[in-house]
Formats: sequence, structure tokens, C-alpha cells
Amino acid sequence: MRMFDLWPVFFCQEWSRNWPFVTGFAVTGYLIAKMTANFTEEDLRNFKFVQEHKRHCPPQGILRFTSRVWRSFG
Repeated sequence: MRMFDLWPVFFCQEWSRNWPFVTGFAVTGYLIAKMTANFTEEDLRNFKFVQEHKRHCPPQGILRFTSRVWRSFG
């Protein structure tokens, strides 16, 4: 005998309640990715936040890799 699958029912109920959050999160992530896509390594080093927290700044190789990855989205 086939068992009743609850996941489709659960997904539909939760989607109707949570779609604004999921959509907002996706739009915010997209906008942040687009706005930071054109930052150069020089821009990233000159940010006030990085200057104040220099000890937490990642090594230069990671900055170079990150900027290359963000440029690929543009």
C-alpha cells in the first residue's frame, strides 16, 4: 500500500507564508552582488571598514579571487 507523502502539502503551506522572505532575500543578494561587482582590489583595501579592522582583512589572494568571481556575474 502506498503511503501518503506529506512533503508536497507542507511545502505548499510554507511557501504561501514564506515567499516574501525568500523573494526579498534573493533580490537583496542580487543587488549586493551587482553593486560590488565592479570593485577593484584597490577599492576593497581603501574602504573605511577595512582600514579600521585591518587584522580581520583576508589575505590579498582572496581579495583578488573574490573580485574576479564578482566580475564574472556582471
